[in-house]
Amino acid sequence: MMPYKTILAMAGILLVSACVENPATVGSRGKPFQFPATDESIIVETDPSKTGDPDDGLAARLLEKSNVDVLLVSATAGNVPIGRALENARELWPDHLVIPAADNCNSELVRAYREQLRQQKLTVLALGSLRNIAMVLECHPDLAPRINELIVVAGRKPGEEFWLNPERKVMRPMRDLNYETDRGAMVTVMRTRVRITLIPFAAGNAVRILPHNLRGIPEDERQRVVDHAATLWVVGGGWTIPPFDLVAAAYLISPEAFSCENVRMEAGDELVLEKVDQSRNQLCLPSNPDRLRSIMLSVLNSE
Repeated sequence: MMPYKTILAMAGILLVSACVENPATVGSRGKPFQFPATDESIIVETDPSKTGDPDDGLAARLLEKSNVDVLLVSATAGNVPIGRALENARELWPDHLVIPAADNCNSELVRAYREQLRQQKLTVLALGSLRNIAMVLECHPDLAPRINELIVVAGRKPGEEFWLNPERKVMRPMRDLNYETDRGAMVTVMRTRVRITLIPFAAGNAVRILPHNLRGIPEDERQRVVDHAATLWVVGGGWTIPPFDLVAAAYLISPEAFSCENVRMEAGDELVLEKVDQSRNQLCLPSNPDRLRSIMLSVLNSE
């Protein structure tokens, strides 16, 4: 028998699916959209869950279908404990080297990052806490100039609260989980003067996705999206999910689809981002959320 929350989710999806742009026609003459080709190599830090937030998996699918050169993947803390994140990451990235987190400079993690960064400059896409890249930079601060950009799913503007629906404030605001999981890691990274691009809660919340429109991913992954949408309904999710990590992956591939502003970062209990005239760090939001949603769905649903 189909789970009760799945039945609820599918009913809600049918009610609101007409309100979402059809992703099948965003390319020219109805062909699936393709992100511009990129020759940039990256490292992905991820905290995938099998039972909770499915957006790490969606980000992985987007990178795979966009032919991004992922050199290695590291499991970090966040959605699940590190050990479980490692198991899930190895299942999600079966054709890649997936490295466990570590707490010392002689670890496989630090050696692998050091080897790759000394060969070439790289971008790091951090979908979980910054514990791994912080460890690498603490052990080898000389590698900081070798990082082109660190893309982080975190941050908020002064006074901002994380509500899925600001007009329906149910229970309590959502957390800035990637930052709160390891605040010290962010402080460590900030001291190295690496260029940080922040894709905050507001970016993912602006590009909500209906599970009904995800036709190009494995059925078990789509079912997790359905279940997650049902879970979020009670806190104002509207039968959709905010694909935070997916949006960060989209920024990596197509930064021109985003509007960015220079920010000063203040790392306290919250990671507060304040607009300034000059800074190496930036906050980025989708320029056209509906268009970006359609583009991402077109890529995810492509063969």
